[in-house]
Amino acid sequence: MRVRNRVQNRGKLPKVGVTGGRNRSAASTRTVETMSEDASVIDCPKGLQPLMDYLEQLTEPASLSRLESLLQHTRMRRKDFGSFCNFGLRTYKRNIIARSKWFDLALLCWRPGQRSPIHDHRHSACAFRVIEGTGTETLFELTGEGKEVRPVESHEMPEGYICAAHDGDIHDVANKTDSDLITLHAYSPRLRMTTYPRPVVTA
Repeated sequence: MRVRNRVQNRGKLPKVGVTGGRNRSAASTRTVETMSEDASVIDCPKGLQPLMDYLEQLTEPASLSRLESLLQHTRMRRKDFGSFCNFGLRTYKRNIIARSKWFDLALLCWRPGQRSPIHDHRHSACAFRVIEGTGTETLFELTGEGKEVRPVESHEMPEGYICAAHDGDIHDVANKTDSDLITLHAYSPRLRMTTYPRPVVTA
């Protein structure tokens, strides 16, 4: 199992360039609230019960270290999630397991080639675990007037990998393999995010 806690590493990432060109983007950022209503779990997967017990008693934002610890002990496989494991045809699929004012818990399913937009989590801390497959996370930093981003680091996330990060981190996640990718995400408070235009590489 590999654990990456970006809370301790923020501001210490090596900067890398983009071979063969420069990054530019003229579009603006966009704020998105992706989940808006409470959801009850009719048939919670058994392996999620300790995590669910913690999330459901929240009356304030969750402890990021506590989420990380609970995910370390959430050793589940695709089959354990049953009907929550659904894939999208064109984009990755966010399957809501449960949510309240103080948290979102979701299983994200990615076919080969699918990726998220570049985004931050706007006041929500995030902890996630790779359940199956290998993902690639790229971290970005703001440039110019704060509407453009450039990559600063990219790394693979194998099965069992855990990441815990505060709201200000800007990243995307992609499935660059030939196999499915499944990740379990816990956000607190409820997920809101700002998306950023993808940098364009010009010759």
